[in-house]
Amino acid sequence: ISPQVWAWRPKRIHKIGRLIDHMAVIFKFEQRYYEEANIPVSFVGHPLVDEVNRDIETDVARNRYNIGAKQSVVGLFPGSRRSEITRLLPVMLETARQMQQQRPELGFILPVASTLDVNEITAQCRDAGLGDSIHIVQDDINYLIAACDAIMTCSGTVTLEIALLNKPMCILYRMSPITYCIMRRMVTIPFIGLVNIVADRAVVREFLQDNANPALIAEELYRILDDANYRKQIQSGLFQVRHNLGDGGGSRNLAELVISLLKQHREVTL
Repeated sequence: ISPQVWAWRPKRIHKIGRLIDHMAVIFKFEQRYYEEANIPVSFVGHPLVDEVNRDIETDVARNRYNIGAKQSVVGLFPGSRRSEITRLLPVMLETARQMQQQRPELGFILPVASTLDVNEITAQCRDAGLGDSIHIVQDDINYLIAACDAIMTCSGTVTLEIALLNKPMCILYRMSPITYCIMRRMVTIPFIGLVNIVADRAVVREFLQDNANPALIAEELYRILDDANYRKQIQSGLFQVRHNLGDGGGSRNLAELVISLLKQHREVTL
């Protein structure tokens, strides 16, 4: 499976080409990088296409968490790493607090990964003054996504899961200023979020560094909740992301590719 040569150190591709017989890629756009370098490549599709349950109805998901069918629900998806929680959760909680002050009827969902202390997260939510309006849940991520109308999320694979369930989102990204400065010099693509990278355009808004502030994020979430045309525009882009991830069967496609290469090798050696 290809390393992210499209994001940083693109010249690595030539070294990779000297070391391999064939490259399997899980993102459609990756294929052209290897083709341009004359390296044999096959797009097998992303395994998430099969793993994400896209048949969950919003009402069913909300019943699971005792949320009213007509209530607007915003998801807070800060990630599973300690560094993500430290940098993003306070911003998300402050955004939720400000939104709740303006619209007390709003509900919020916060998934807590098994790698994190749910009691610690609960205490942070309590200190933020969100009270009973936030559902802190350790559960199947598919149901949590399905229960939301809009989501503010960390970058990473979770954005693809959200896209596969066709839920509008915005992406938050924060790191230390020095690290960010170094990374921006190394990264060769204009986007941070995988959904935008896969679509090769700005499907959803990205709030990076100082722009990841509660007022701007809340404004975007209100627009997602209130503007039906804007929601449809985002969802149309998410459909393109879904298309670019393949038709499913990624793991099987990869296995079949490996077997075919082994058979070719055996025939040659015989």
